[in-house]
Amino acid sequence: MTSQLPLIEVSGKPYEMGYAYGAGCRVQIEHAVTTFKGILDRMKVPLDVATAHALRSLPICREHAPDLVAEVEGVGDGSGLGFERVFALNASLDLYAAGARFKDAPPPECWALAAGSPLTAGGRTLVAWTAEDDARWLDACLLMRVLPEEGPPMLMWNIAGTIGRPGISPHLGLAAVARTTTDFGDGLPYPFVCRRILAQSSVRDAVRAITDAPRMSGLGYVMGDDRGALAVVESSARTQRVIAEREGWLACTGLVNDGGSAKLSALVDYSEGSVPDLRLRRLRTLLEARRGWVTLADLQRAQRDHAPGDLCAHEGKGWGAACLSTTITDVGAARLWVARGNPCQDGYTEYNLYPDLESAVDAVWARRLRDGRMVWLRHVRPSDADLFMTFFPSLGAQSRDYMHGWDAPQSCTPEHAAKLAGRASAQDHVAVAVLAHGPAGDRMIGYCWIDGLVEGTMPMLGIGISDDYHEVGLGRVLLHTLLDEAGARGFPNVILGVWEDNPRARHVYELVGFRPYPERLPGDFNGRKELYMVAPTAR
Repeated sequence: MTSQLPLIEVSGKPYEMGYAYGAGCRVQIEHAVTTFKGILDRMKVPLDVATAHALRSLPICREHAPDLVAEVEGVGDGSGLGFERVFALNASLDLYAAGARFKDAPPPECWALAAGSPLTAGGRTLVAWTAEDDARWLDACLLMRVLPEEGPPMLMWNIAGTIGRPGISPHLGLAAVARTTTDFGDGLPYPFVCRRILAQSSVRDAVRAITDAPRMSGLGYVMGDDRGALAVVESSARTQRVIAEREGWLACTGLVNDGGSAKLSALVDYSEGSVPDLRLRRLRTLLEARRGWVTLADLQRAQRDHAPGDLCAHEGKGWGAACLSTTITDVGAARLWVARGNPCQDGYTEYNLYPDLESAVDAVWARRLRDGRMVWLRHVRPSDADLFMTFFPSLGAQSRDYMHGWDAPQSCTPEHAAKLAGRASAQDHVAVAVLAHGPAGDRMIGYCWIDGLVEGTMPMLGIGISDDYHEVGLGRVLLHTLLDEAGARGFPNVILGVWEDNPRARHVYELVGFRPYPERLPGDFNGRKELYMVAPTAR
C-alpha cells in the first residue's frame, strides 16, 4: 500500500492562508520546530540565537515580499507558535548553510534534474527531485496547495510551517539542491525564493526572480517550463550563475552537467569520485540510454536506483541523511507524482495542480516542433465543435482518406464536429486537440483519440494531422501523449488500424513502438486492407 503525505489546501488573502495552514497543521508544525531545535543542538547553536540571526533578514523580507511575511504571520498565529519561531523555521536551511561555513562540507543532500526535448518522449517537460535530510523531518513532511486571491495556484512539497519548497505551478516545475556556500547574508529565505519562482510564467522570468532577489543563502535551483525551456541557477547569497540546457536535460547533484563552464567561487566544489560526481555520471548513463524515449517511468526508475552514488539513498548505509520524499512534475500536464520516503520501498501518488478534475483537464501542453513552430495540446472539450470546423478544411483528400471513415459524405460537417466534441464527456474515450495560434485566432491542426477505455479490453487509437503540419514531428508527440494517457489509466497496450497503402504512417507508428498484431487479421474494406498494430504504454 502506498503511504501518502498529508495534503493541505489553503486559499484567500496571505494572512488568511497562513492562519488556515497553521491551525490545520499545528501538530506537524510543532514536530518541525522540535526537529529544527534538535538539529541546532547537534550544531551547538541555541534556537534563540538562530532565531535572532534569521530575524536580521525581516526588514528585507518586509520590503521585497510583504505578502509572504503576512502569510508566515498567519502560520504563527494559527499554530500558536508565534511569528518568530515560524519565521526561523522558514530560514532553517539557510541557517544550516551559515553553520556549515565553519565545518567540513558534507555532500549536498538532494539531487534534481529537468528533462525535455529531445530527451523525453513527446518532448514533455519533466522535473524530478529527491529530498534528503535528517530522518526526523519525515513526520513533518506534507503537500501544500496554495490558491491565492492574487497570483497562480501552486502545489508544493513542504516541511510543515514553511511556506514554499519545490513543486509545480501552471507554467513551471521547480526542484532545488542544497549547496554549501562560503557566503551568507541578510535576504529572502529559501521558501520565499521558491514562492517567487513558482509565481512566474517562464524559466526566463524565474531566473530573473532568483538573480534579482536578495538571498539569505544559496541553492541549486532546477527548473523547466511549459514551453520546453530548462535552466539551473547555482547561487550563493551574493553570487549566481545560470546554466542553460544543451543536451535536453540538466541535473544538479552538487555538480551540474554544464559542459565544464566556470564555477562559482562561493560554492564548495566536488572532485571526481565524490558522491555528486557518481550521481551525475549515473544519471547520464540512465538518461542517455533512453534518449528520445524518457518518460515518467524512467525517472521513477532513476529515483529507485542503487548503483554507486545511491540515487536512492538509505539512512545507515553510509549516509547521514534519509530520503524524505521524491517528486516528479509533468509541467504541461499540471501533475505531480510524490513518493513518501524511499521510492524503492513504496509507490507514487499522483496529484493535480488544480483542486478539481475539470480544471486539470483544461491544462495545456506547449510543444516546439522540429521546424521551430510552437503548438499547444489540450484535452478536447464538449464546447469544441467550432474548433473542429477549423480542422476539417486543413485535411486534404488523401488525409481524409487515410483517416478511416472521414472521407464519407457525412464527415467533416457541423454534425460531425458536434459529435466529436460531444464524445469528450464519454467515460470510455479520451482525446487531445493540437492548437496553433494565428492572426485569425486559434485553429485545430491535430487530433488524436482513444476509444474503448473499458476494463478488460485493448483500447483503439486514431490520429489526424493538418496537411501543413506533416513531417515536423507532431505525430510522434501526439502518439506519445495518448499512450501515456492510456498507461495512466491502467491499460498496458493500445491498438490502432492503418491502411496497408499508407507506409509513411506505418513508419511513424513503428518509431513510437507499434508493432504488427498477428492476433487480429487484417480488415477487408472492399478489397482494401487495414492492418493492425499494437504498442505498449510503458516504454
